[in-house]
Amino acid sequence: MLLKRFLFLFLGFTIISFGASLSINVQYIGLEPWSAAVVGFSNLSLTYGVWNILIQSIFLILTYLMEKRLPRIGTIINSFYVSFLIDLFIYLDFIPNSDNHVMNLMIFLLSIVICGIGASMAISTDLGGGAKTQFYVTASSYFSLNIMFSKNIMECIGLSLAIIVGGPIFIGS
Repeated sequence: MLLKRFLFLFLGFTIISFGASLSINVQYIGLEPWSAAVVGFSNLSLTYGVWNILIQSIFLILTYLMEKRLPRIGTIINSFYVSFLIDLFIYLDFIPNSDNHVMNLMIFLLSIVICGIGASMAISTDLGGGAKTQFYVTASSYFSLNIMFSKNIMECIGLSLAIIVGGPIFIGS
């Protein structure tokens, strides 16, 4: 049944990638802090996916240094596969563009739902979550912090980076 779990994992990551691509398409509404930072970096050089891999790799390395064990295979696959697919979806440019703000808000909200469905599928395989999420959990344990406090600190760091590099921060953030 391991093959079935991996297929479900890849399907979940594909759905997450599509949802993330939708939100990037209407980024002027605002993105979550780390995605906004990645978009800001990608406006300077390289692609969204390359910058996402670099940032995810930092989370993977920091998690490894704190846990002294390798991340789970799903966490590593997530860092590369999702980044590649987001770049592919952006490159294919098949996501509809609209000047209608109500339509764009609906696309943004739909992207959240789609990402949630994909994340639920990927998490249900128990093969490893996202590098950022794993880092939050590890950091909260390592520093004896409440997990929400750890997450909020990291989101503030992501938000600060997004502001510095000109990432799309607005109401959706």
